[in-house]
Amino acid sequence: MEQQLRRQVTRALELPRHLRMPRLDSRLYIDEYSMGSNFSPILLEQAKLDYNKVQSLHQIELAELSRWNLDAIDQFPAYMKICYMALYNTTNEIAYNILKEQGRNVLPSLRRVWMNTIEAFMVEANWFSSGHVPNLANYLENAVTTSGSYMALVHIFFLLGEGISHGNVKLMEKPYPKIFSCSGKILRLWDDLGTSKEEQDRGDNASSIPLLMRENNIQSEGEARECIMQLIHNLWKELNMELISSNTLPLSLIRVCFNMSRTSQVIYQHEEDSYSSGVDNFVKFLLLQPIACI
Repeated sequence: MEQQLRRQVTRALELPRHLRMPRLDSRLYIDEYSMGSNFSPILLEQAKLDYNKVQSLHQIELAELSRWNLDAIDQFPAYMKICYMALYNTTNEIAYNILKEQGRNVLPSLRRVWMNTIEAFMVEANWFSSGHVPNLANYLENAVTTSGSYMALVHIFFLLGEGISHGNVKLMEKPYPKIFSCSGKILRLWDDLGTSKEEQDRGDNASSIPLLMRENNIQSEGEARECIMQLIHNLWKELNMELISSNTLPLSLIRVCFNMSRTSQVIYQHEEDSYSSGVDNFVKFLLLQPIACI
């Protein structure tokens, strides 16, 4: 394993277990187990074969996605490309299956979440063009939408095909479930911690760190980062409370919210490594590099 990647995944393993990505955790544990002196060769080999089999299924899925024509995204700003690719690659066939299996009453929810996302991007564009600096609360509420969190979670709900009832379909409309908001804010705040310098360099006038410094008269960026970390900690408490109290959303969707929060922490926590190279390394590690078997 490359030295930089080993450093990144080792740090990921140092996170508390409830904050670690389950799939990454499994991959790292297989490595750790194989380095012991008292492991079961048969158990280790079966674990490797199982991991590689699941990885090969993900590779098949990626190959299927790559057949779509993505030339249109060349006209989009860089920060919108990830959201566009993810949804463009899924909604064509997903929409057909939803129509066939769930009926036409589902599609308005999908259209509305797209419209809400477009409106949120327009809000950001107006802030940028006018030089308006929003307060932290308004920025964060809008940024959950522009980060693609709501859009992804609503589509995933229908894609999972579990708990689709008239009541739950209504929950997929604005205002979205609080667990969506908590998970999206954690993602947005970790994103800001990991990419704040890049955003300032390209002239973005809205990011949680400078906004928090401005509102609270904080002079040190390090102190502001500590405050953002505390906000993330508080959001995890809210997320856990939603897990306990939620009795409407299916558990599979709740797990998606938790995994999205875990993933954002793993991806964005390495300040000294560039964000893009970190993501590339984890993708190679989890999706492209099988474990060597006997």
